[in-house]
Amino acid sequence: MGTCRGFKDECNTPQLHLVWRLQQLRLVTYGCSFTSGGVIKHALLFWTFLSLFCSCLTSALAPAPAPAHTIPPLPIPLSDLPGWNATLIDRSWHYYETKEVDAMQSLLAQWSNTATNSFSYNLPGWTSQPDLNNPCFEHSNWQGVACITYEGRFNGTLLSIVTVAYIELSSKGLQGGLPPAIGNLSNLIGLILVGNPNLGGPIPEELGSSAQLSFLDLHDNAFNGSIPITLGYLQNLGQLDLSGNELTGSIPPQLGNISGLETLELHNNRLTGTIPISSTNSHNLGLDNMTSLLTLTLQENFLSGGLPNLQSAYNLLVSNFSFNNLNGNVSIDSIFNSTSPLGILDFSFNYFTGALPNVNIYSNSLQHLDLSNNLFDPSTFSQSWFSNFTHLKTLGLANISPQLLANVLHNGFIDLGFLLEGLPSLQTLRLDQNNITGSLDLRNINISGPLNLINLARNNMGPDFTSFLLYPNISNLLSSGLSIMLENNPCCDNIWKNDMSRLTYAEIYYFCNQTPPPPKSKFCKNPNTIVIAVTVPVTVVTFLIAMVVFFLYWSARKEKYSLLLQIQEEFAKRDVQPTLYAYHDIKIATQDFHPDMKIGQGSFGVVYKGILQGGGEIAVKRLLTNSQQSIDEFLNEVVLITNVKHKNLVKLKGCCLMGGGDTNKRLLVYEFVDNNNLAEIIFENKGGHNVDWPMRKNICLGVARGLAYLHEEVQPCIIHRDIKAPNILLDKHFNAKIADFGLARLFPDTGTHISTFHIAGTMGYVAPEYASRGQLSEKVDVFSFGVLVLEIVSGRKNIEPNLNEDQAYLLEWVWKLYEEAKLLEIVDPKVSTHNHEKDITHVINIGLLCVQTTASKRPSMARIVAMLQGDEMEMEVIKKTPLKTIEYESLLATINSSSTSESMLKQSKSVVLKNKTIELCNK
Repeated sequence: MGTCRGFKDECNTPQLHLVWRLQQLRLVTYGCSFTSGGVIKHALLFWTFLSLFCSCLTSALAPAPAPAHTIPPLPIPLSDLPGWNATLIDRSWHYYETKEVDAMQSLLAQWSNTATNSFSYNLPGWTSQPDLNNPCFEHSNWQGVACITYEGRFNGTLLSIVTVAYIELSSKGLQGGLPPAIGNLSNLIGLILVGNPNLGGPIPEELGSSAQLSFLDLHDNAFNGSIPITLGYLQNLGQLDLSGNELTGSIPPQLGNISGLETLELHNNRLTGTIPISSTNSHNLGLDNMTSLLTLTLQENFLSGGLPNLQSAYNLLVSNFSFNNLNGNVSIDSIFNSTSPLGILDFSFNYFTGALPNVNIYSNSLQHLDLSNNLFDPSTFSQSWFSNFTHLKTLGLANISPQLLANVLHNGFIDLGFLLEGLPSLQTLRLDQNNITGSLDLRNINISGPLNLINLARNNMGPDFTSFLLYPNISNLLSSGLSIMLENNPCCDNIWKNDMSRLTYAEIYYFCNQTPPPPKSKFCKNPNTIVIAVTVPVTVVTFLIAMVVFFLYWSARKEKYSLLLQIQEEFAKRDVQPTLYAYHDIKIATQDFHPDMKIGQGSFGVVYKGILQGGGEIAVKRLLTNSQQSIDEFLNEVVLITNVKHKNLVKLKGCCLMGGGDTNKRLLVYEFVDNNNLAEIIFENKGGHNVDWPMRKNICLGVARGLAYLHEEVQPCIIHRDIKAPNILLDKHFNAKIADFGLARLFPDTGTHISTFHIAGTMGYVAPEYASRGQLSEKVDVFSFGVLVLEIVSGRKNIEPNLNEDQAYLLEWVWKLYEEAKLLEIVDPKVSTHNHEKDITHVINIGLLCVQTTASKRPSMARIVAMLQGDEMEMEVIKKTPLKTIEYESLLATINSSSTSESMLKQSKSVVLKNKTIELCNK
């Protein structure tokens, strides 16, 4: 029978296992006490040894059983491959380089002092245990690390090689630095370390050895020192984001060697020197060599000199040079390619001189233009200068010159209606700090259009509202959503000195954003009262102290009830009655937000399950704080969401808002949906439900109906912006309910300066026009819905790096099968296609219609509902075009889990206007 070192763990033959069981029985028998225990004990022992004898006899006569799994021999001995090792994965040998194990262990040693052991910041699965110390081993589960397998040949023998391909650790509280051993990951494709404020030190030069690196994103950390010139060796690099660090020194011209680089983001560092161009250095390298550049953000540094020649970047979309020390004339023709689809251009807060740059060649593409706070000569400025910019959303002309509006003044009045006549899409206009005089004529302004901010602060307009403001009904302005900033003008500076009969306090606050000066205390007018107060008896002093304490207590209660009254009044104005939950009750329902009650976490906050004292179940979303949003703005958005009711939308039951010192406690209370979310049901098979084809199609139809309602029937309509499987909840009947709709509106940013901003959405689901240019419309949701449909049909995530290369990216794979007329090959193996082939093909084609690269080619959600209900398609499915503009958006999504994709939400970056109207539809 062979040798054995133990019974239970190391003996695998049936005979030895029987011996172990009989020995257990024997020990039990000896430990029992019976009335006739001796007879029973000896009978059991006799049976034991008789069974053992029979078993051994059977074993001796029977042929030896074949092993359960035959371990194959190594294709090539390890002695022939120095520096390599091998591991069994799925019962086949995979080779790996030992230096990769050493590199991952170096990272583990560097980051093992993680800031906290909480769920959101630790490194589960990272270990130095010998059989799991490589994330590519069969049973390893290193969070945020993905491996790929590829085939290689050695002396004509085909080998399977496994290697680390992606590392994504965002907001994990990492401490320490990035060790030089990172360069030993020679096959690394993506390195994403974002939002770790204690992760610092220099960026190692050895990183330039990772020749396959395509995505390097280290933004919002604490890296210092200079940018390594070795990064210029990374010829496959498509995205480089080092923004939000403490990097110093100059921009290395060697970066110009990466001709295929599409995104270069170096903003918010401490970089100095000039922007490198090939004609000014011996390397003949510079940013002007980057022919594939789409996004260039260099703002908030200390760069000097002039602008680079970027004419070779014929597809440039975003260019931001603001908040530097750049100077000289700005000649658009000599800087940018005239065929570029330039959408964002920011020169603000520099020292540029000469004439205002003529950007009319981009009148069909430019959406955000800021020339503020420079030294331009505006003598040629007129309204016709920008009258053809039909897509312009932001125009920044702050602090240009006192003569800025000299050609557009009408009889001493600034006629904003006339001024904005040629800008139908404008959302923000900045004219502050220009010493503008005269009065304001608002009679011809379109308050129902997209315009939401006019900044005329710090000018010389006035002297008071009596003769200054021309508008028939100011109350209409207050309710229109248009903000007009006039603070630090004479009309506002003198407002408390002059007659206020024309304006109410609310109207004064609307224009001037200031409160009246505090009245002087009557107690201090007569100095004799001080003497009298000193001589008051002690009993009176005690009484006054008691009154003060009572007053403070009363004030606190008054503030609380004032807040409650404000909420109730806001709800009453909109004729809605959401429940106002007490914070104390919510704490009890969620067990003080205990981690065991946590059921989800996303970009807007954490979700907890709550059980009310009456037994009802609720879902409580604890929103991320947003101090820039007033209570009134918050309530307005809550009212809007509360009014949105549809059977395929998660119902908002009420809210909780703490006043006083707890103004940041803002909670939304939703109905509790029973059956988890779509990602858990479809991808993870949570609950073991058999989701057949009719159920899956019904889920698609439910999501489509919910989106069609948000787009077509809600006013103003709501664009979700983050349609994905984790945001689709399923009730007990597996009906789909869309979660998180409208939440983007609860996090407005009313800043008026163009700046880098994290685009809402999850990579893999983001439409190309939104990912690359920040263009938002209902068709963004349509694209995400199309990806979701294909996921539902296939039963897999849209990106699976562990699959073969031709199947790793769902959209690529589906397009390939579409061209080969093999669409049914994507269907989830768990789904029976019998009698459903035509219907499934029809739904897949609808999904492909939704993911057309050109937004105008995608159908509306109302049309999609009709097609899912049986209407034949009338639109043409266009063959896939190259997705270079969004490749980096979709490649890295969902490396390990849905929580990973939530963290990746924070990586997707583009330069867009910071204002709250981008969530609204362009109707």
